[in-house]
Amino acid sequence: MSMTAVLSMVMMNETTVAVALPSIARDLDMSVHRSSAVISVYILSFASFVAFGGRLGDLFGRRNFLIVGILVFFLAALVCGLASSREVLLAARLVQGIGAALMVPASAAIVVGTFSLEERGRVMAIYAGFAQVFLSFGPVIGGFLTENFGWGSIFFMNLPIVIGCFVAMLLGRVPNRSTPDGHLDLAGACLLPPSLFFFVLAIQEGSSWGWSSMRVWMSLAGGVALFLIFYGLERGRRQPLIDFVLLRIRAFRVDAVILFCVQFSIAAMAVYGVLYVQRVLGFSPLESGAAQLAMAIPLLLVTQWAGRIFDRMGARQLVLAGMGLATTGCFVVAAVITLKSFPAYACGLAFIGAGFGMTLTPVNTDALSRVPASFRGQASGILQTMRQAGGALGIAAMTATVALFVSITPGVSGHPEMQTHAFRWAFGLAGLINLLGFSAAFFLPSGRQTVEPADLEAAMQSPGL
Repeated sequence: MSMTAVLSMVMMNETTVAVALPSIARDLDMSVHRSSAVISVYILSFASFVAFGGRLGDLFGRRNFLIVGILVFFLAALVCGLASSREVLLAARLVQGIGAALMVPASAAIVVGTFSLEERGRVMAIYAGFAQVFLSFGPVIGGFLTENFGWGSIFFMNLPIVIGCFVAMLLGRVPNRSTPDGHLDLAGACLLPPSLFFFVLAIQEGSSWGWSSMRVWMSLAGGVALFLIFYGLERGRRQPLIDFVLLRIRAFRVDAVILFCVQFSIAAMAVYGVLYVQRVLGFSPLESGAAQLAMAIPLLLVTQWAGRIFDRMGARQLVLAGMGLATTGCFVVAAVITLKSFPAYACGLAFIGAGFGMTLTPVNTDALSRVPASFRGQASGILQTMRQAGGALGIAAMTATVALFVSITPGVSGHPEMQTHAFRWAFGLAGLINLLGFSAAFFLPSGRQTVEPADLEAAMQSPGL
C-alpha cells in the first residue's frame, strides 16, 4: 500500500499541474506555451536523476532513499505552492523531480522483489491501478482546487498523501534491501542531466530561436557531446550509473523504447489537451480536469484486466493491441480536433486511455522480470529515465510543433481558435510516436517468461531475448 501511495503522489502531481497551467501563466506573467516548462522541468529533472536514485537505493537501502525522496518531494511541493515568481516555481519543480527520482525506482524494485514471478502481473496491476485512480481524478481535483483556492493549493494537497505513505510504510514493514558492495558513479551523475537538458532545450526553443540559429545547434551539439562522453565513461566502468549491458537484453530494450513512446504521448496530451479544451472549447479549469477523465478512466479500468492477462499470456499480444489502439486514438484526435466537438475529442481520448491501460503494466512488469534481482533497482532507473525523457521530449516537441505552425501561419497567434490547426499537427506527431512504439512491440518475445534469470549472463542468453 505504501508503494502505491508513493507512485500515486508522483502521478497526481503531473496531472493536477497540467490543469493549472493557464492560471499559473496568468499569475506569474508567463506565456501559455512557456508555462509548459512547469511540467517539463519536473519531468526532465526526474529523467536526469532517476537512474542515480535507483543506484542509491541499491547501495544504501531502498527503504532509506524512499523516505528521503518522499521528504524532498513534499518540501519542494510546499515551496511550489508558496512561489511568487516563475524562477522560484521552476527551481522548486526541479527539486521536486529529484525527490520523485529517489522515490519511484525504489518503490518499483521493492514491489517486484517482494513477490514471485507468477504473482507479479496481478501485484503490479494493483500497484499501478491505485495510482491510476489518483491519475484519473487528479485533473478534477486540480481543477476544483485551482478554481476555488488558487493554483498553489494543488501543491499543498501532498501533505495527507505523505502522512499516508509513512503510516503505510510503518504498518507494512517495508524491507530495506541493499547491495552494499558497490560504489556511486558521481561523474556519470554529473554528465547525464546537462546532456538531457541541452538536447530538450534545443528542441523546445528551436521555433522561437530559429532552427538555423547558433544557439539551437550549440545546444544540440552540447547535449549530444555530453551524452557520448557519458556513454563512453559508463562502458568503461565496472559499476556504472547506467549499465548499458542491460540494454543487450532484447525484451528489456524493447520495453524501454515502448515506455519512451507512451510517456511522450501522455505528457504531451496532458499539457496540450488541457490547453485545447480551455483555450478553444472554453472550458473552466474544473471542466477541463473532468474532460481528462475520458482518457484516464479507460486507462484505469483496462490496467486491472491487463495485469491478470499478462500473468497468463505475457506482454507481446497485449502491447501490440494496446499500442495499436493508442495510435488510432491519437490520429482520431488529430482528425476531429478542428470540429471543436468535445464528444468526438473524448472518443479519441478513450481509445488512447484504453490502449495505454493495456500497455503500461505488462511492459513495466515484463522489463523488470527480465533482469536479475540484484539489477532491478538500476533497471527500474533505466526504465524511468527512458519514460521521463520521453515525457520531456514530448512536451518539447509539441511546443516546437505548435510554435512552428504559429510562426508560419499569419493570424494564428492573435486568434486562439486558429491554433486548433497547430494542435492538430501536434497530436498527429504523438500518433506517429505511438506508431513507433507499436512497431517496436513486434520484437517482444512471444509468451510469458517462466524462469527467473539467475544472473546477467543468463538473462542475456534466455530464449527469445
